[in-house]
Amino acid sequence: MAAASSSSSQRGKAAGKRRSAEDEADEEDDDEEATPVLTAGNIMYYRSNKEDPNITINEDEDIDSEIDDYEITETDLVLLGARSDEQLSNLEVYIYEEPVDNLYPHHDIPLPVFPLCVAWLDHHPAAAAGASSSTSRPRGNYAAVGTFAPYIEIWDLDVIDALEPVCVLGAEAAAAAADSQFTSAAAEALAASERQKGSKKDGAAGEGAAGKKPKRKKKLGGASGGPQGHTDAVMCLSWNTLKPNLLASGSADATVRLWDLDGDVGGSTMALTQHTDKVQALAWHPTEAAGLLSAGFDKRAIAVDVRAPAGPTAREWQLTADAERVRWSPGGMSFVVSSEDGLVKCFDIRHSGGGASGGAVWSLQAHSGATAALDFCPAASDILATGGQDKLVKVWSVSGAKPEIVGRRNMGLGAIFDLDEPSRREAADPTIVVFDGQYWLFASKSGGYWHSRDLVQWTLIEPTGLPLEDYAPTVVEINGTLYFTAFSSAAVFSTRDPLGGKWTKVANLSQYYDPALFLDDDGSVYVAFGCSNNDATHMVQLDPSAGWTEVGERLAVARGNGSVHGWETPGDENELDGTPPWIEGSWITKWPRGQGGKYYFQYAGPSTQYKSYGDGVLVSDHALGPYTRDADSPFAHKPNGFAAGAGHGSTFQDVDGRWWHAGTTTISVRHKFERRIGLFPMELRPGQGPGGAAALRMNGTLGDYPMSSIDGSHPPWMLLSYLKPTTASSTYEPPPFNGSTAHDRACEARVDAPSTLRATNASAFGTDHDAQHDAQYDARATDCSPTLALAVDYSPMRAVDEDLRTWWSAASGAPGEWISIDLGAPVMVHAIQLNFAEQNSSALGKLPPSDACRYYVEYTTGSEGGKVGEESKGGATDEWLVLPALDRRAPAVVRDAPHDYVELSQPTTMRQVRVTSAHTPAGALFSLSGFRVFGLNPAAQPPPPVAGLAVERAHDDARQANVSWLAPPAPLSLYLVRYGVAATALGEADLYHSFQVDGRETSVRIRALSVGVEYLFVVDALNEAGRTVGTQLVRA
Repeated sequence: MAAASSSSSQRGKAAGKRRSAEDEADEEDDDEEATPVLTAGNIMYYRSNKEDPNITINEDEDIDSEIDDYEITETDLVLLGARSDEQLSNLEVYIYEEPVDNLYPHHDIPLPVFPLCVAWLDHHPAAAAGASSSTSRPRGNYAAVGTFAPYIEIWDLDVIDALEPVCVLGAEAAAAAADSQFTSAAAEALAASERQKGSKKDGAAGEGAAGKKPKRKKKLGGASGGPQGHTDAVMCLSWNTLKPNLLASGSADATVRLWDLDGDVGGSTMALTQHTDKVQALAWHPTEAAGLLSAGFDKRAIAVDVRAPAGPTAREWQLTADAERVRWSPGGMSFVVSSEDGLVKCFDIRHSGGGASGGAVWSLQAHSGATAALDFCPAASDILATGGQDKLVKVWSVSGAKPEIVGRRNMGLGAIFDLDEPSRREAADPTIVVFDGQYWLFASKSGGYWHSRDLVQWTLIEPTGLPLEDYAPTVVEINGTLYFTAFSSAAVFSTRDPLGGKWTKVANLSQYYDPALFLDDDGSVYVAFGCSNNDATHMVQLDPSAGWTEVGERLAVARGNGSVHGWETPGDENELDGTPPWIEGSWITKWPRGQGGKYYFQYAGPSTQYKSYGDGVLVSDHALGPYTRDADSPFAHKPNGFAAGAGHGSTFQDVDGRWWHAGTTTISVRHKFERRIGLFPMELRPGQGPGGAAALRMNGTLGDYPMSSIDGSHPPWMLLSYLKPTTASSTYEPPPFNGSTAHDRACEARVDAPSTLRATNASAFGTDHDAQHDAQYDARATDCSPTLALAVDYSPMRAVDEDLRTWWSAASGAPGEWISIDLGAPVMVHAIQLNFAEQNSSALGKLPPSDACRYYVEYTTGSEGGKVGEESKGGATDEWLVLPALDRRAPAVVRDAPHDYVELSQPTTMRQVRVTSAHTPAGALFSLSGFRVFGLNPAAQPPPPVAGLAVERAHDDARQANVSWLAPPAPLSLYLVRYGVAATALGEADLYHSFQVDGRETSVRIRALSVGVEYLFVVDALNEAGRTVGTQLVRA
């Protein structure tokens, strides 16, 4: 969270209010003589309450009081924060009432993009004021905001419901750079690549690059000779309080730029280029108006006089790691700088850094992780506060030769720069590579990585030297060495021994969001990257021998287009039409290897929190394009079922040559990024891709059912627990919401996206029961919200409704809480999966190994037809028997397995199954999102083939199709509606896309199709005896 504060505000300006014509008319009436009016009923009244002598209260008093509450005044203490939550980013304006110690939110301002930094200022920009003199413009209450975009927005904080910024600094430069970037980018990139290889070949632009340029921003004015501005994200801002017309910005493009708010905002007035990597921190000198301090990822702090940046007054200090923050001491004779290694150093401005200590007056190991925040106390100049990634805020006395700690506090917020509440598990964006005969799995925010020899049993490695809490890690092997980078690390790390876990930083990188490293057969290295809802994914060649610098131009490859490709439309069921998709999560596969191989560029959409999250694919003969879209995209798609989502993943071959796809599965209830990892079998189907190339096809059908790790095949077992009667020891009821407890604050932090949690369509779910069920899904995101119309349902049935987003919870986490399923008849059980929901957990970091879920499973055979406690025909009772394979009470068998799956060594007859808690981790309640029992019902027969299949593409929207069929003679458990591109499908075996439909329904609407593509459909039927593949194929 970026923040700034202010104690002054608007100067006599009403907070966005406007006087209406009715108000003026009322005032005209007030000027008339007070004359009573006699009505037909002999009732006398006055035209205005002000005329009535019997009314003594001024009618405007309440209005005036209301306006006082609405306006921000010069005496208000204002706190400003920048926050991103769910799909929205906001500037949040708070007012602090000091006499009563009350902080309350006043209003917020929606931002179009994710905020990285914010600076408060009270100087009105010239372009917005329309005046050339700063004295003729009003002072005010403004915020400059830096984002991933290369320009700066300035917002008026006093305007409520503001729709656009006052002005945008550097917008013209950003637009010009974008135009230049997309002009012949692919051809130039390919030419550069071929020159690097010593040959001359022609190239063309990939999809999204040719023929289309991004829309230009509205022109805000520019200096003659061309606009000047940043070319990458704006990472820091500093406003000059001594020269209020000056604003400084630091960027990922390694420059510092100065902006004259009294001049033309089309371009900056000066660029400082002393840094060689991203500029992370800035601060103007407190008493010298021309003094500017900066620090960056080049491990340097630099102080200059901006009137002569290269003059003799320039100073430079060496740091031990990437810089985080800088602050001048109150007297201005020294400054402090924090860094990624947790150090805080103090330097004397009169001396440049040198020697072993780097010239530091003192050095302090403030935190065990990065020191991401620091500031001096305005009331006591010798008090310094620091905040770090170790979740601690510390207060130091720096009056002596060596800082001494005054106090420390664990704020319970996770990393100080990232609020980690509410407590939840998270792993996503998986990269799996084969190295040294083993599989190595890297995932977002996981505190390490895993290795395995069989893709089933995984062991966690907690390494040193890596940014473990970063998003979207990517790894590539080059000559026996693994190289790693991630979303915001802006660096490359390497190791030859991943099992030992020691990694070393080898180079700085440009900022590549959602990066994917790729090694070609000729030794060329590329990075694909991009994470945006208004830009394309890109690709560029890198040269490891030259510090991992870029070679040639960047190529734009994949750009979202939900109006043509239905699966790219956001929403669980692609129902949020008109919302731009997030296109992200690139991955590159080449097959076959060697000369003549095809390049498969994979990308994710429409956004990670939706069940529809999948991976599309484009194919090319060259690494840098041109790329052609595979009409059967997305090649990786699992839009519903117990666990949905398969996007932002990696495609790899196992040691035996079989293909797999690892993808991201969504929960996104407690938080948008509450996710899991799924592993799916896939194939390269010869001749079914663009131009006769092999086609990537992931098989997500029943992808959350039991599966062989050898070849990805499914055993014939069916789900036996779906919607079966359940009982439990107790059921959790959320406490009343009052906003003050930790539970309430966690609820307030949750994602609130009811329209997307389960957007059912009326044709498939039409009963009153289902409507109530859907509303409870909607409520799940904020189960303690005071505005809910329905209480959230934590009933036992939620453990068997085949949805990872709902769960049963007991009222406590005490040993002995239990839940039981009655399977309805004795059935043959082959496997059981227990998915724990950890309701009300309190953990904000890694748990000790001993704090794992402990439990045991029992069952009854029901062999005599009796239920538990009833006398059977033989006179005995059907007793509970412990299932040894799922007895997790002993310390030797305890393991952290939130989705514990066990195949029984031999099938076992069961009628009832019960799981009982012995311990819950992180103080959580005992809760299950999925109590799943797999096997076969020997008394049932497989269902007949589905009959009467009909498919109708929507007349007004070819992205949609309504699929329907005749009701079966006997109830079913499930239908599988499968489909694929008709032009390349040879039969039902080539139909990889699938939707699961409840067995009580006979139709479904699919919104994931592409315009101009004909599909082939088939419907399979499933019950507890097996699956019957459909025989009727329909084109549409």
